[in-house]
Amino acid sequence: MAVEKKNFFQETLKDAGCAQNTIAEFLLFQAEGREQEGIQLLLQHRQHLLADVHRAQKRIDILDYLIYTMKKSKKEQG
Repeated sequence: MAVEKKNFFQETLKDAGCAQNTIAEFLLFQAEGREQEGIQLLLQHRQHLLADVHRAQKRIDILDYLIYTMKKSKKEQG
């Protein structure tokens, strides 16, 4: 694998929040021509990130509801 391509993959995966061991495994797959396994690894990381987003969204929704009920309560009190 060309050095420029390897560096591109390393930086991109690092920016995507991949752990060093995930990056190393992906680079090994690429070097060995196991592209489909590399794609599967990226899809797994994507699913992990999406689960994090959903957890964060649920927390935001909870805070929004709390803020809503507090404002509603304040309006009702006068």
